[in-house]
Amino acid sequence: MPRWKAMLAKLPPYLLDTDGALKEWAWPTLEENQDHRHVSHLYGAWPGDEFTPGFTPELARAASIASRKRAQGNDSAHGILHRGLAAARLKDSYLVNFDSKQILEQGYVNPSLTTMHNPYAIPSPIRKELSSHSLWRCWSIPGRVS
Repeated sequence: MPRWKAMLAKLPPYLLDTDGALKEWAWPTLEENQDHRHVSHLYGAWPGDEFTPGFTPELARAASIASRKRAQGNDSAHGILHRGLAAARLKDSYLVNFDSKQILEQGYVNPSLTTMHNPYAIPSPIRKELSSHSLWRCWSIPGRVS
């Protein structure tokens, strides 16, 4: 236990930006990239439980602000889902609703209820078959089935 306490004592403190949002990086002069799908700075909210409105309200508020400032960065489902799961732990009903609607209404969910990395994407096994040589031959020669 002393070893772990010594490591913990060496960790930098959490930093907030000028808006009160939790910073992703613990370097005061490093600018935040808000247009990125990863939310590693929200780990304390989800999957961890270090930031909670009941026990650490200041950190929970800073994490909520950071989560709301974070743009998508690209069309990946995991960024939206991670942000939504952190929002649920932080009891941020607005962001839970916003992220849930985005996942459900913008082509991320398959009929099997699995999610796709990108909206309206063709699943990998089908994409592989569509690009296979034998299938291409079948489609490229009219009237011929291999």
